[in-house]
Amino acid sequence: MGFSQELFVDVDHKGALLTFDTHVLKKACHELGVWRVWSGKDSQLRFQTAPPVVTPIGKACTVQEALWLDGRMTFVGNTLELKIERSQYCRGYEATFTYKPVAPRPLSEQELVARFVARFNLRDASAVTDLFENDAVLIEPFSRSVDGTSTHHEGTDALNRYFSAAFAASDWSALRMLSLERDRAEKGWILHWEYMDSRLQQPFAGRSYLSFGGQQIFIMEIQPMGEILAAVTKDAQGT
Repeated sequence: MGFSQELFVDVDHKGALLTFDTHVLKKACHELGVWRVWSGKDSQLRFQTAPPVVTPIGKACTVQEALWLDGRMTFVGNTLELKIERSQYCRGYEATFTYKPVAPRPLSEQELVARFVARFNLRDASAVTDLFENDAVLIEPFSRSVDGTSTHHEGTDALNRYFSAAFAASDWSALRMLSLERDRAEKGWILHWEYMDSRLQQPFAGRSYLSFGGQQIFIMEIQPMGEILAAVTKDAQGT
C-alpha cells in the first residue's frame, strides 16, 4: 500500500500527542489519526488511538491500528523511529516507521476541523482545548442557563472544564463527521456531524459553526438538528 505520511508531535503535561497525516496514493484518500503517548511499566510506551478522520468522507482508506498499542519511540541522529508491536500494517508483527524532520507548515482551517474531530474521539479534553484560542468562545445548548438559552463558555479554562465533564459523563463516545462546508456569510465553516455515546439508544445529528483566528478556533457554536435528546441534556445539567 503506497502512502506518504507527515507526523506532528506535540508535547504536553500528559506526555505526547502524535498526529499522523496520511495520503494513500492508490486509494486517492486522506486519513488523519491522533495518538496519545505516555510511558508505562519498564519505560515501555503506551499508545491510545482513536478512529481516524477520513476524506473523502465515508471512503475506506488504510488499515486501522488497534485502540491500545505498545511500542518504542527513539531518535537515531535526527531521524525519529517509531516501533509498534502487533501492528495491523504488518499482520500483527512489529512495524518500524521512520520520520525525518521537515520545516513546519501552517495548517488549513479544514485540517484544524479534522484535528478537532480526531481529538474529540480520543476523549482528551486538554488536547481538544489546545485547538482553541485563549479567549475562544464555545456556545452549546446542553448545559442549563439562567434564561433558558444556549450556554456560553469563554476562555480555554472554561472550555477544558466543559469537555472534561462531557467525556466523564459517558463510558464512550463517538463523533462522526458527515460533511464540511464553507459558511460564506460568516467567513467560517459548518461541520455537520453525528454523535453517539453509551447513554443513548441511537445517535443524533447536528452541526457546528466555526470561525478561526490564525491557527486556532475562535468561536464554535453547537446546534443539534431536531430535538435535543433528553439523556444528554439531563446529564449536562446534573439532574
